[in-house]
Amino acid sequence: MPALVVVAACGVRITDPTEQDAVLDANHDGVQGTDATPSDAAPACNGSNQVETGSGACFTLFTNPLTWAAAGSACASSSEHLAIVNNADDDMDITTLVGSDLVAYLGGTDQVKLETWLWVDGTEFWVGSDAASGGSAYMGAFAGWKANNPNQGGGAYAEECLTMSGPGGGWDDRPCAAETGDETGSGSGEDPIAYAYVCERP
Repeated sequence: MPALVVVAACGVRITDPTEQDAVLDANHDGVQGTDATPSDAAPACNGSNQVETGSGACFTLFTNPLTWAAAGSACASSSEHLAIVNNADDDMDITTLVGSDLVAYLGGTDQVKLETWLWVDGTEFWVGSDAASGGSAYMGAFAGWKANNPNQGGGAYAEECLTMSGPGGGWDDRPCAAETGDETGSGSGEDPIAYAYVCERP
């Protein structure tokens, strides 16, 4: 039987399909061997002021004191937000990070509606004042308040922003910017309130 001859115009070369597959495989293997790390990959979470959670979030402690709003803006400038604590493991990680000598802002506030505590993403996590007065976690959300908190400064002044503080950790409501509730402190006779803060990179 005569052999089948294929003639292609314009200089096109017809090759054996198995030969073409071998060339493609070799090219593919070469791509796998190159550095294919995306340019927008998140930086490592292994600094001395950082801790990575089991869910992959990265918490970073900043010790330069800022007001709560300024701390939130500082986090946002790096595409992060003030820390949201979803469970006991996150809480322990942040407690260890903050240590016993600092007070640090987290991402909770009841500035929108008094005694309705929200995370910066809008998630509600606590309703009311301290547990002894009937306050409680919203729909089973995690809450790590110290005893007798939140307490609005014992009724003396507005404490509408969440901190983790001092020996033993635990949450405390503290002023967002000034003890009078005045956001700037101007004309109040009070110094502006500023604390360390914890940012979270999801």
